[in-house]
Amino acid sequence: RHRRCMVCGREHSDINHVDTVGSGRDRNHLDHTQLRVNCLCREHHIEWHKIGPTAFGEKYHIPVAGIKLDEETLRKIGVRGNYGETHKEH
Repeated sequence: RHRRCMVCGREHSDINHVDTVGSGRDRNHLDHTQLRVNCLCREHHIEWHKIGPTAFGEKYHIPVAGIKLDEETLRKIGVRGNYGETHKEH
């Protein structure tokens, strides 16, 4: 909820999808409860994508597996997606 970077502790950090979202997948129509995430500041988020998760984890000596969040938490932090009947577009 406080979205602190797992590397440096900066507040107001980004939600980083460990499981790839992009490449033609519309993030607003995904069930994010099935995807693993972690929290990174903008600087570390860019670095994650630049060097890849394995090198990132080795560099900072941190696990990069991520966690899955429940629907309530995802809604609270503003991650839009398809969470079942209540979110389907008509």
